[in-house]
Amino acid sequence: KFGFTEVQVTGGPADKTRDGEGYLPLTKLKVAYQAKRLEPSAKVNHGPVQQFLGALENKFAWGIYVTTGQYTPGAKEIEAAGGRVLLIDGQQLVTHLLDKKLGIKDIVVQAQVDEDFFSGLGA
Repeated sequence: KFGFTEVQVTGGPADKTRDGEGYLPLTKLKVAYQAKRLEPSAKVNHGPVQQFLGALENKFAWGIYVTTGQYTPGAKEIEAAGGRVLLIDGQQLVTHLLDKKLGIKDIVVQAQVDEDFFSGLGA
């Protein structure tokens, strides 16, 4: 949830180009989100991003479009133009997940001195 409140999942065949909605923490700014699971090399072009932006209408302050792939320059231009949409690509998503420790399991590796290795070296 990344701290969002009143989160609703709206995804499915008739999701109106959004997978869910919620409110930003400490505000009453309503945000919609769209998530696309793609191959890491796949790219989302400006069309789906523009369609998502249009679906925000006046009901949402912002939209967050997340993909496990990448964005084309045209899609990034929509974000850069101040189109009320934040684009998060696969690399950024991994960074956020690591920072928030979401879906991450720590594995502790313990190192030990190999006494046999050193005993064979002589003194």
